[in-house]
Amino acid sequence: MKILVTGSSGTVGTRLCEKLMEQGHEIVGVDWHKNKWKPEINKMTVNIDLRNPKKLKKLPTDIDFIYHLAANARVYELVKEPDMALDNFVTTFNVLEFARKNNIKRIVFTSSREAYGNDEHEVHTEDMVRVDNCESPYTASKIGGETLVWSYIRCYGIDGIV
Repeated sequence: MKILVTGSSGTVGTRLCEKLMEQGHEIVGVDWHKNKWKPEINKMTVNIDLRNPKKLKKLPTDIDFIYHLAANARVYELVKEPDMALDNFVTTFNVLEFARKNNIKRIVFTSSREAYGNDEHEVHTEDMVRVDNCESPYTASKIGGETLVWSYIRCYGIDGIV
């Protein structure tokens, strides 16, 4: 399969790309940073800003599956600079639109444990995510992203996983 991984230069994205390559998949990485850890992943990475939908035109459209990991994930930075949280929502929207317009039916959206708020449960389930648990702009951006993915699942038939 040909798999697009956004956030491919981050810690989780790099490891995911390694695993997918081990399984024989063709990888297209997407990140605004070069991959400093793995030169072989960097060679497969398209360096673009996902906030700009016109930049996504540089990506191949014959993709079978998308893992959307890209996000401003430093919670404290988003508390100091809350407008950065909007970037997370915009990039998720742009990736979903790229998938919809190119008939890419499978997408995995990575949320965050922050979506559950600070509670003392050892085990969390999806139904425990509540808007009134938002404790930061980062949390709101991830819950908003989850909601957006669910809307594309229901409205456009995208096979999405949150």
